[in-house]
Amino acid sequence: MKKSILLFLMLILISSFSFSQSQQVYNKSQKETFLLNYSQNGNIYLNQMLQKLAAANQVAVSSFNINFSYTEVLKIFKRADNLNLVSQLSDLSITGDVKYRNFSVQEFFIPEKVSFKMEYSSGNRIMGTINNQNVSISGNPATIADKNVRDSTNSQNLKLETKDKVFDFTAQNKIEFDAYIATIDAYYSESSTARAKLNSIDLIRSDKNSLSLLPDFNKLYEYRDLSQQTLNYALDVEKKDFYKKLPLENTDPEQLKLKIEKIKSKSRELNQNSIDMINSLDVVYYNKGVEMLSKNNPAQADMFFNKSVEINPNYVPSHIKLATIYYNSGRVDMAMNKVMTVKDFPADATAKNELYLFADGMYKDFLLEAADQNSRNNFDGALASLDRANSLCREFAQVVCRPAMDREYSRAINGKYFAILFDADVQIQKGRLQEAEKIINIALDYRHQNITFIPSNQDVANRIGDLYFSYINSGNRYNSTAFYDRALQDFAEAERICNSYQEINCTVELSKGISDSRNGIYNSLLNEAENKYKAKDFKNADVSANNAISYRNQFALNKNIREDQLVMNIKQGAYDDNISKGIFSSSSNDFQSALNYFNDAKEIQNQYNIRQNTKLSGYISSAAKNLVLNKISAGNQKVDYNDLLSARNLFSEARDLQSNYMLENDKEIVLELGKLKDRIFKQECINAQNKYDILYNDAIAKINSREFISADNLLNQALDHANANSQCMLETKNSLLRKSEIAPAVKFLSQINSSNDYVRKGNYQNAIGLYNENFSYFQSANIAKYGLSCLSTFDWILSQSPNFINYSAGYYISKQEYEKALLCLKNLSGKGFKSSGTKTSQVSLANALAIRDYNENPSSDVYANIARYTNADKFFKIFMKSYKSQWKKLN
Repeated sequence: MKKSILLFLMLILISSFSFSQSQQVYNKSQKETFLLNYSQNGNIYLNQMLQKLAAANQVAVSSFNINFSYTEVLKIFKRADNLNLVSQLSDLSITGDVKYRNFSVQEFFIPEKVSFKMEYSSGNRIMGTINNQNVSISGNPATIADKNVRDSTNSQNLKLETKDKVFDFTAQNKIEFDAYIATIDAYYSESSTARAKLNSIDLIRSDKNSLSLLPDFNKLYEYRDLSQQTLNYALDVEKKDFYKKLPLENTDPEQLKLKIEKIKSKSRELNQNSIDMINSLDVVYYNKGVEMLSKNNPAQADMFFNKSVEINPNYVPSHIKLATIYYNSGRVDMAMNKVMTVKDFPADATAKNELYLFADGMYKDFLLEAADQNSRNNFDGALASLDRANSLCREFAQVVCRPAMDREYSRAINGKYFAILFDADVQIQKGRLQEAEKIINIALDYRHQNITFIPSNQDVANRIGDLYFSYINSGNRYNSTAFYDRALQDFAEAERICNSYQEINCTVELSKGISDSRNGIYNSLLNEAENKYKAKDFKNADVSANNAISYRNQFALNKNIREDQLVMNIKQGAYDDNISKGIFSSSSNDFQSALNYFNDAKEIQNQYNIRQNTKLSGYISSAAKNLVLNKISAGNQKVDYNDLLSARNLFSEARDLQSNYMLENDKEIVLELGKLKDRIFKQECINAQNKYDILYNDAIAKINSREFISADNLLNQALDHANANSQCMLETKNSLLRKSEIAPAVKFLSQINSSNDYVRKGNYQNAIGLYNENFSYFQSANIAKYGLSCLSTFDWILSQSPNFINYSAGYYISKQEYEKALLCLKNLSGKGFKSSGTKTSQVSLANALAIRDYNENPSSDVYANIARYTNADKFFKIFMKSYKSQWKKLN
């Protein structure tokens, strides 16, 4: 770092020393002007720039004559035999009306490059010429030549001159020009946008007073957002390139800066006032509501006050105004709810005082209204008003209530109480006793709820007594007209009332009325029984008499002196009637009905001391014998139809009747019962033989179709049937013979089925073992003589499930029967069994075959061996890999 600084200082000293040693020997200044205009063959970039100007100014491009002026300074410095030739252009300027849309673009018409020839001479002798091509004109002044040449002759009177200047516009001129033009265009475009923005926001009156007059304060949110957008727009414009690159301080034809300032000012004012209004919308809507009230427009006021509390649910003044609107429009409960809701809301002293005054005013109104309602006997209305007043009194300590409210409460409560009792009186007078009791209970409850204002219960007790005696009087009236059941209902109601209400006691009138009713019912039942007896309806007469006796016993009533005689008359009538009906049924051969009638008569005879019919026993025996003979006859018919179950039932019924009616010694019955029994037994054996023959014949058919197991089952059923009917001594020799003949075939087929069951259950080892035994049995027992055949164990295995075949491959490998194992695997391949499921078998078989093949011929081709076993079947890929691996190990 120190070396760098030292080197820099030395260069400065050398330069200063060199300059101090140089001598200026020539210095000339000359003013020059060049014309810049459109030319067909002129500079392409200049032409394009001029065309754009012409189009913007709507003039012909040829009308532009632009002068490019500058002052050229030529200098020669001499030091020893060196000359320093310098040419500088200063005061570079453009004259002419060079504007694009009111913005000067002169600076862009200063050429980018210059080409010229520079001659230096001594006196009249030209010492040398330097050609300068495409020299950049940069800066003002711009050094376009700074050349050092050698002067060994120490020339005097030195001069320097530049000739044949050609100024060129380059692509860079055009790029910078176009960029500036685009900036100007952007300025004008933005000016249009700014004008629209300003117009849109200028239309809005943004002061708070004007905003408070808006018909819809939702506009405030729109104004807030709009003002924020326009403010953001103005701030964004100030950041744009044209705002910095154009000389807007001096040239602002569209007054864009003024527009932007106005937009910012207006937007800030509208934004702030909108936000302030939004933040105080509860007050704004409140004021609007007050204004509507002053204009006698409560509906609009209601809307504005509701909007106020939507925005600020705790704004008490709006709640109070809403309560006032509700109250004045008759919506008293809504006003009350509103007042009760906001009473604990936070509020200033003014709002709290207004709320207290409103509550006190409502209280006084309710009290006056209650007094008026009491005067007009509208006690419910008075109580409703007093309850509202009481609620206000309870919730607002500032509202002074008693004793005025208590006086009106007493008037209203007692008035309503006596109105209820009066309603009860009316219902009692009209005989609507149940309705009257409901009203009395209402009065009792009402007094209990308001015992402070209704201390005595005497008035309601009087109504309960009136109700009680009304039921007794009604019961007595029903007794007098023989409506005893209805009378009892009224007496029961009277009894319930005197037992339920402590205000009254039960009386002797009640006991007498109940007694009269019950005796009336008892005597009515006796009368009913007597009337039915006289009509010879002995059965129902007996029912009525029994009902009368049961009713008397239930209530311990005194017996009517005619009760016993009436009962005996009814029983005698029923007795004689049953005998007459039995005789008639016997003559009609309806012996069952006859026997029923005679039995009913016999039961009456046994229970009551009546006048007896001495022939009754004979009637019963005759009817019973005929009924037994009828059942025997019916049993014989059932045997004819081979309905032995019904025949046996009829036999049992006949035998029971024989026993029950002591007919065991009746020879005719004994003979006929024996015949029926023999016929039943004989038919049962015939049926048994028939069933045995069917089973035996079915078994023979199964033997003929080689279904030996089914045949054996049928023969077993036939033998079991013969044993179950041993009393019939059925011949079973043929069945036993046939069973013995087919036993070997049955054993063989059963073991085949057992082998298949083992396979289904996955017990493959037992399946193979049992099948091997059975195959040997097939041969030793000559089962083929039965027309049966048997697959070899291997063929049987291949006919089974893939899983069993897969197991069997391992089985044959363990038995060293490798070809059979290989055939099992090939069978699985043909059935699409997954190769991976046979991995164990394939590995074991491959290893065993590889060892065997190697021992037989170690020089054999391993791939030929594999191909011989697998035929290139991809199913054996595990086998192939294992075979090669084992062969490799053996080598």
